[in-house]
Amino acid sequence: MNRQVDSYFIETALAFGDYEKYQGCFLIKRKDNDYVLYIPNLRAERLHNVFSEPEYKGTNLKVIGGRSLNTAISMFQGCRAKSLDLSSFDTSNVKNMKSMFYECEAESIDLGSFKEKSEDMRNMFAGCKEKSLDISNFDTSNTKSIENMFDDCEAQHIDSSSFYRSKMPNMKDMFSDCDVSSIDISSFDTSNAKSIENIFAGCDAKSLDLRSFDTSDPIKVKILAKEFRKRSKDLSSLDTSNVKNTGIMSDEYLYLSSFNTSNVTDMRYMFGYCRAKYLDLRYFNTYNVTDMKYMFTHCKAKYIDLSSFDTSKVNNMTGMFDNCDSNITGTDSKIIHQYKIRLR
Repeated sequence: MNRQVDSYFIETALAFGDYEKYQGCFLIKRKDNDYVLYIPNLRAERLHNVFSEPEYKGTNLKVIGGRSLNTAISMFQGCRAKSLDLSSFDTSNVKNMKSMFYECEAESIDLGSFKEKSEDMRNMFAGCKEKSLDISNFDTSNTKSIENMFDDCEAQHIDSSSFYRSKMPNMKDMFSDCDVSSIDISSFDTSNAKSIENIFAGCDAKSLDLRSFDTSDPIKVKILAKEFRKRSKDLSSLDTSNVKNTGIMSDEYLYLSSFNTSNVTDMRYMFGYCRAKYLDLRYFNTYNVTDMKYMFTHCKAKYIDLSSFDTSKVNNMTGMFDNCDSNITGTDSKIIHQYKIRLR
């Protein structure tokens, strides 16, 4: 349906009374399993859990109107429709889309001309069943929080290429436990993000290009290093010159050649439980490090090159190689001593 056809269809259905009331709106059945929900422009109250009732499981729903709505909190939470056509849904005045598609069962969601201006997008697609999300039209210039936006989402591809983040303070858990294999985050601006904790924790993405991430903030780098858990992550572009605490890094593949660790003082648990097959740390500057407690505990790497390590200022090396079976290359006397302790 185009807009003109939409308008004629709605007018005809209303004129003949071919509808039923649904949450104060007009629900029109076109044919078996096909419905149109018309939201009058004078309605300002929010709708919630649309089509979450068992009888609507497997149906197709098209939403028309909605210009007067100022909130869409939990609008399609638990929705059982098989597909959602929102290409004619007017969201121009919606300020809050928190949990809008939370645990929505729709396998297809047409966001059409969505021009997202919502200030709150927390949990928006959390637990959503949609397999591919094209949100490239979203305008997030006024968005304040995208916390848990795709948490546990089943989408295989998420196109967020147009996301604009200069005013985004909260990105916590954004992609945590997400099943996505491909995420376009090439335009992400995290310079003003106050929280990126768990942003990729448990995310199944095979690769992440983080070249646009602002990682001059040591806290952000620590969080990124701690939360990356899945397969290959390209960390070669991270600016770590201001980092003092490196946190935990446990990926199977780690590209660390550009890591600037000259200001790092704390490397506790840095490679604890690391699954990397080989750790080339020849470029690490450890001159200012004072704590290497459990740095390689339970590390699975076959080889670890520590030839550049200087432990002259280190005062805590407790359990540095605890349960680590790696072959070590290095000449530092303290490291050799700790390695021998591990072998006892």
